[in-house]
Amino acid sequence: MYRRWEKALVEMIPAVDMIDAAPSGPGQDSYVKRQFAPEFSQAAYETMLSQEYAIGSYITTHGQTLSITAAQRKRMVILIEDLHRHKGYKIDTLMIAVSVADRYLVNLAVENQKAPCLVTLGVTCLLIAAKLEQPMHPSFNIMIRLLADTQGLFVTKQALITLEEKIIRALEFSVHFCSTVPFLERYQLVLGIHNDEEETAQIGDMASKLCRFMQRDEQFLRYRPSQLAAAALILALNLSESIFAKQIGMTPKPDAYAKKGLDFEQTINMEIGGVKAEKQKNVKAVPLKMWDRSME
Repeated sequence: MYRRWEKALVEMIPAVDMIDAAPSGPGQDSYVKRQFAPEFSQAAYETMLSQEYAIGSYITTHGQTLSITAAQRKRMVILIEDLHRHKGYKIDTLMIAVSVADRYLVNLAVENQKAPCLVTLGVTCLLIAAKLEQPMHPSFNIMIRLLADTQGLFVTKQALITLEEKIIRALEFSVHFCSTVPFLERYQLVLGIHNDEEETAQIGDMASKLCRFMQRDEQFLRYRPSQLAAAALILALNLSESIFAKQIGMTPKPDAYAKKGLDFEQTINMEIGGVKAEKQKNVKAVPLKMWDRSME
């Protein structure tokens, strides 16, 4: 029975997942940080690919309708990041908070409405994300005090509650988002740089920070999370002088970008290379709620 099961797995899943599916225990080689149910890893990855989408550069096309600029959106994201850091929330919470804010602003653009106060929006979206991802229910009052203490900004609890209801209704309670986090984890596993060794941990940490920086710039909203995660990991490998990069056939070039005089956005776009950004001729082509895939 085990042999039949093993044969079926070999035909179905990649070799990197088959390693974790091997038996373990006394007398068997143990594997650090084994995947749970690795036979479903590839299926889960394919499901993520089917559910991901690019939000689109809505500020470029409809910034005047919303009465906001790319710089104002960037300040909102930085505010979310700062509150997220002070609270010690998970990275998934940050990604969901930013995506909820972007998707709500898209809904307003479709309805030709102006954006709300971006400070209130950023705080509200972080609270919504914390309710989804954090083990403890977030406190509105504590978040308001934290905002005042760290930023010198003030919002009322009622304003947060009112905006939260508007966001939830606009998105029809669908606030989850397939971010760069699971894609980055998958790519690290496939390349064998997912363990806790110092060099591989540095590569993963750098790639994660690159993904966080990218979400500040609305130009990167044109790309899917899987594309951004792949570009961030490739860039992290290129910037490192790790032996792991050479083992997988890459030639690290830490000074290549500086010599070409590329800024951060140009560097990422160079790594994305021929990847095609999502076309968005008209924001009306994207459904009001979830940006379905008819525009692809």
